[in-house]
Parts: sequence; C-alpha cells; structure tokens
Amino acid sequence: MEGPSNLASQKWPSHAYQHPDIIVKWTAVRPSLVTTGDWVALDFGDIEKDLSAKLSDEDIKGVLLSIDAVNNLRSLWLTNCIHITGVRLDPLRGSRIIQQIDLSLVGDHESSKLDPEPTNSCAEVVPILDSIIERGEECVLKHLQFPNEWRKERNTESDFHAFITRYNDYLHRQ
Repeated sequence: MEGPSNLASQKWPSHAYQHPDIIVKWTAVRPSLVTTGDWVALDFGDIEKDLSAKLSDEDIKGVLLSIDAVNNLRSLWLTNCIHITGVRLDPLRGSRIIQQIDLSLVGDHESSKLDPEPTNSCAEVVPILDSIIERGEECVLKHLQFPNEWRKERNTESDFHAFITRYNDYLHRQ
C-alpha cells in the first residue's frame, strides 16, 4: 500500500488543502484514490469519526478545492461532519458531473437523529444545489440525501420545500 511519504512527492494544485491527518487517513483507506488523483467519490466516513466531527466549513472547502471537486467529484458523503453549516460547499457550485450528495451527516445503517442537532444550514446549501440543477440537461445529479432536521420541515412555504419542488421538476424533465 502506498504511504504518506509518496503523497509528498505528488504534484498537488497550488491551492491544495494541507491537513496531514486527513491525507494520512485517506491514504490508508483509499490509496488508489489518493495516489492516482482520481477523486470520483469522497466519503468523510472513511476517516476516523473523531476527526471528521472536528472538520470545519473551511476544512471541507479546502479539500473540495484541492481535488477540483466541481470537475472531478461524482459522489460526496459528509458523514460525521457535524460541525459544518454547508456555507463552504461552494466549490461544487455549477458542477456538471456530481451524481450523488449525502448531506445527512450519518453513515449507512445509522440513526438519522443526531444530538445535538447539526449546524448545517438549508439556507446556505440550497443555492449551491440550485446552481447544479440549473444546468438542465448538463446536470447528472440523481441522488440527494438530506439531514433529518430538514426532512421534518412541514412548511410548504419553506426554502427546502421550494427546492424539493424544483429538484422534482428537474428529475421529471430528465
């Protein structure tokens, strides 16, 4: 398996995100992704839960920029990233290749109820999602997973409900 020492010799973009704990963990879990630069899928659940729980919006933005997520990333899971608002997901803005985004913050087969409630903000994330589905036929987004707190919203006048309507319209046009 490739180790962290091989990572240092790679040609990273000038804005590459430098967080050694993340690089080391992903190298151990997904060496082929790190060493080839093929960032098709990014699951923060692949690193230790304690580390992903400490990540900030700036950390997430740094990782997304360093892998050129708008042009490379097809699937994103924000598993265990409980301290983000989503404001720094803007490197995904207008992506034509993202197919799946999981904003639920929980892993597979885990309860969707988090205590305390996460800080992710529908008002911050919806404009980014809109920029993706507004690509029309160029958009390939097929799967969105939302946080439990957003899904509990029953107000049909909410930003979330309005986005769901737009997303469903987009899916029906496909």
